[in-house]
Amino acid sequence: MINLAHDLGFRMALWQAPYLAGNKESSDETKALLAHAKEQGFFPDPVGVPLNGWGDIIDFTNPEAFAWWKSLIERYTNMGIEGFKLDYAEDVVLGLFSGRTPWGFWDGSNERTMHSRMKLLYHRVYAETLPEDGGFLLCRSGTYGDQVNVSVIWPGDLDARMWDHREVVETKKGTIMAVGGLGPSIIYGLSLGPSGFPFYGADTGGYRHSPPDKETFMRWFQQTALSTVMQVGTSSNNVPWEFDPDNGDFDQQVLDTYREYASLHMRLFPYEWTYAQNLAVDGRAIQRPIGLAYPDLGVHPSDAYMFGDHLYVAPVVTKGAVEKQAYLPPGQWQNWWDGTVIEGAQSHVLPAPLDRLPLYLAQGGIVPMLRPTVVTTAPVLDPETIDSYATDPGILWVRVFPAQASTFTLYDQTAITQEADGNHINLSIGQGEEFKDGAVFLIFGLEQEPASVACNDVDAAKVADLDDLSGQDAAWFWSSDNGGVLYVRLKQGTAVVTKADMAD
Repeated sequence: MINLAHDLGFRMALWQAPYLAGNKESSDETKALLAHAKEQGFFPDPVGVPLNGWGDIIDFTNPEAFAWWKSLIERYTNMGIEGFKLDYAEDVVLGLFSGRTPWGFWDGSNERTMHSRMKLLYHRVYAETLPEDGGFLLCRSGTYGDQVNVSVIWPGDLDARMWDHREVVETKKGTIMAVGGLGPSIIYGLSLGPSGFPFYGADTGGYRHSPPDKETFMRWFQQTALSTVMQVGTSSNNVPWEFDPDNGDFDQQVLDTYREYASLHMRLFPYEWTYAQNLAVDGRAIQRPIGLAYPDLGVHPSDAYMFGDHLYVAPVVTKGAVEKQAYLPPGQWQNWWDGTVIEGAQSHVLPAPLDRLPLYLAQGGIVPMLRPTVVTTAPVLDPETIDSYATDPGILWVRVFPAQASTFTLYDQTAITQEADGNHINLSIGQGEEFKDGAVFLIFGLEQEPASVACNDVDAAKVADLDDLSGQDAAWFWSSDNGGVLYVRLKQGTAVVTKADMAD
């Protein structure tokens, strides 16, 4: 099964918790491991109050216990497991009900010093087993210094609803106070990024009270597509391609829209990974609160954010809403889907039909993407059937909103520029270490076919079909869809677009 998953371009991960259960459902092997751990003194002494349903936590301050648990985990990584979703390990608290809960650890630590450090050690033992290429940890919590171990933080079990935190709601089981759903999840991510954990991924669709209804799931996956991590994991194990009564009210629209947004998330890899690599230089979060990105505005929404420098994301978090009230930063902003342009520095009511996330590209923005056919970044067995970035980075597809000159330098040092200069749009791309085949530039909002497109001072050929572009070194295609979209194929160098209504 693991090999098949790898062949298809998947990375394989397992859910884990740092306990050995000794109940009647436990296997004989697990019971034998538990007996060995007790005999060797691999548990804290004393143990406070275990806050889980399985047993005592392993004492990872004990080097022998650490090495033993690591050897058990290596059974999985030796099979080809590349990651783990690490849950729990939050038992060590300072006290409960106004009383102390004493813990004692091998190295002399107690609950006062191990409350946060336990997570660090728990994550470290797993991190040390991961492969150098493609290994990852998805963790429920973290602490200072844990960034070297933790790849992604997820917030635990959120409600599979569009509820606010501590909202009082009625359920089939009575009145409850909600943990929170989509809206609070966005807040989690916006808080974690500037706090030093840039990769955040809630269970898309929520977990508690699953399955989510169609609207909740669609609004949620639209948001996670424009975030650092898009992962689905509800308590009902529902997926968008299964339509049955136990799976909520999912239908073909859910699947078609999910496929579109999952593809967009995958294609945004060059854009997102560039910001990820820059974290070591500037420390700027990838998902940025508006107040952090534009501090002079004095505007601090909890349900809108910048994804990198150029994308403004305003997820719908209200049940039944098909519009979104949002304040956009200064400058012009182009609707990602249809190319319409609005002025910033003011509040707008943005269109938000069920299948559309309010998403806007900043004036002068450059967004490099993978080609439309890519479905994975992991290696695959049959590249003729499954298109992977790992097989060939290929041609970039670059969405631009022409304005004052700007440059986007990718993680591999590919430099892309754009500039709107009177009746011309100037574009350029150089070769990087990975992306050596140039780009297809996408420019929305050109209502008329351009008068000409020149690549490296030579008139480029107009092709009759968009599919013909990739096979050219210099060519262009114009479509009247979405208010007019121009596609310019440029393998290397410069391109100059002359607008039809301003041609000399």
